[in-house]
Formats: sequence, structure tokens, C-alpha cells
Amino acid sequence: MVLDFFNLREQPFGVSPDPRFLYFGPAHREAMASALYGVSMGRGFTAIIAYPGMGKTTLLFDFLSMIKNYARTVFLFQPQTDARDLIRCLLADVDIEDDGKDLVRMHRKLNELLLAESRRGRKLVVVLDEAQTLENEVLEEVRMLSNFETPREKLIHVVLAGQPQLGEKLASPDLLQLRQRISMISHLHPFTVDETQKYIEHRLGVAGYRSNVPMFSSAAIRIITKYTQGIPRNINNVCFNAMSIAFVGKKRTIDDRIILEVIDDLDLKIRTNAAAEVSVESSKRGGDNLNCDEAVPEMLKMQSSIPVMPRASFEEHAASIDTNEWPAEFSASDLDSLGASKQQKDESAVVAPPAPASHIVAPVLPHGVAAATAGAMSNASCER
Repeated sequence: MVLDFFNLREQPFGVSPDPRFLYFGPAHREAMASALYGVSMGRGFTAIIAYPGMGKTTLLFDFLSMIKNYARTVFLFQPQTDARDLIRCLLADVDIEDDGKDLVRMHRKLNELLLAESRRGRKLVVVLDEAQTLENEVLEEVRMLSNFETPREKLIHVVLAGQPQLGEKLASPDLLQLRQRISMISHLHPFTVDETQKYIEHRLGVAGYRSNVPMFSSAAIRIITKYTQGIPRNINNVCFNAMSIAFVGKKRTIDDRIILEVIDDLDLKIRTNAAAEVSVESSKRGGDNLNCDEAVPEMLKMQSSIPVMPRASFEEHAASIDTNEWPAEFSASDLDSLGASKQQKDESAVVAPPAPASHIVAPVLPHGVAAATAGAMSNASCER
């Protein structure tokens, strides 16, 4: 129903890592180029580091689809407990059976596979997703994979992908030798306001949206970027819910007020009643309009339950989404009406007071049940 209302073929903000919906922002293009270049030049190891929800897994799937014609690929995403488990899972993914008990035998099978692929002009590319969960022992075994080589080339290429904890692991002295072998490390940064708009438009276009009128207003885009911190997975959640609310209200353009309602419903960072309180305080100071960036610090003080993504590693990137670039203003009356709407919604959920005793109709019970109930009530009265 929602898709038909917006003339879409499919859901544009789904949760599966479909490469068709992958938007190549500057950081994603750089990560993809580094991964492809590393494989083509036989570098042996590359790494991709990103916060959760940045589209890392989707990027990896697209990367594997690009190289499938000239490389044998393996994608491992479950944490391996030890070195034997790692090699056993790798062999199983290329249809080589082994009980995993003899590491030397598994190495021999792997070497035979690599030599056979090399004779075909192909190499083995192994992607280890969520690599930050691997123990140092397993990462040391990953390093040993680089020993599978000929005098002229590496027979295996490993892509380590994970969250920022992976970078911390690689920086430890215990993994110095592995770190020295990783020739390129890419980072996926959160989207700016402009990138968020292009990301949303790209996903809508893939899903079949062809209207000349943008579905999301510019003010809505600014708020989405602000309160999702530019994380694609969070953006998807907000946009998915915004489309549902717009459908119910029969609105084909999603504006800032709808996004504020979504944020309130999801309780991501603020609540609209907090926004209304800030607008009242702004009115007391004599301001007719509420500036979004002025309101942000006050709103954030009011939110308490949802953890905020650590921003330490985003400091350099944060300059690109400086609040001076996108001051979004909302009138106090708009925010007050939104707060009133929220209050009305909350009041509708209040349970009605009990009816007077004279209007209470006793339920009709079967004879046996009625007798048992009456007896229990009589006993209870005696006990009191």
C-alpha cells in the first residue's frame, strides 16, 4: 500500500545488504578503489574499518561481485574460535571437506587449491567480516596465509573488515607483523547533509521513484542527517517510518514535521515534547523562530535513554557538516502544534475511568463456576 502510494516498485529502505542500493559517497568510492587495486596488484592484505551501519557489508558484497570473474572468493562473517576453525571454515566455503583436526593437512589442501587456481590465472580472495571479534591467535593465523605464495606472486588476498576495534587490535604490538603486511586501510565516514540527500535519492531511484518533486524536503534532509549522525542504517530506519506516516496522512512530500514525529516515535535522540519546551523557552527570550542548531544542545540535555555513537574519530569529518551550513528554522507555532498533536496522541491512550457501580453488569457464569466463585468469595470474607 505504501509503495503504491509513492509509485515504487520495491521498498527503498530495506534492511538487507543489496548492492543495487549501495550509494558511493567519497569514502565508499575510496574504499572500493583500494580493495580492487589491492587485489589487482597482489598486495596480499587490505582493510576496511567503519562504524556499524555504514554499509560496510553491502560494499563487500559489491566488491566480491566485481571480482568473481577472475578470482575465487570466500566470505567469512562468523567469528572463528581458533586457527583450525578458521582454516576449516575457509576450506568448507570452497567445497573442500575436512574434519578440522589436523592443521598441517588442512594447510596442504589449501595450498593445492591455491596452486590449481593460480594455474587457471586466478587467485583466492578471502573477506573476513567483523574481524574485530577475532582473537589474536586467529589473526596470527590470518597473517600466516600470506606465506602461500610463489616467487612471483601472492596466491591469496585477504580483506579484513570490521568496526573501529579492529584498528585498535591492529595497532597493538602483538600484531605488529600483521599490521606491516596490510598495505591499505580505508575508513567509511558518516554522510554529510549533501551526501544524505544523494543517498536517499539514489535508493528511491533504484526503487522506482520518478517524480520531479523530491519526496523529502530539504529541511527534512537536514534533520535526518543531524539526528542519525549520517549513518546509513539509521537513515533507512527514519525514512522507512517517515514514508509510513506520510502514507497515513496522505502526504506525498515528507517535511520536517513528519521527521520530528518519527524521531519522537523512535526515541532516537529527542522527543517532540522536548522540542516544544525549547520553543516555549525560545519564545520567552523574544524569538519568533526556533533555529534547529540552537535547539540541539537543549534537546540533547533532555534525552536520556538512547546511547549516542562515539564521535571521537569523526572530529575531522565533522567539519563538513558544520551547523552553519544548514540552519533549519521552525516556527514556535509549528512546534507547539506538533507538541499538541503528541499530547493528544498520548491522551488517547489513557484508560477510561471505571463505570459507576450501578452500571456494572455481572457476567453470566455457568452454574458450577458461579457456585465455586461465590464460595471462594464467602471464604475470603470470613478470612478477613
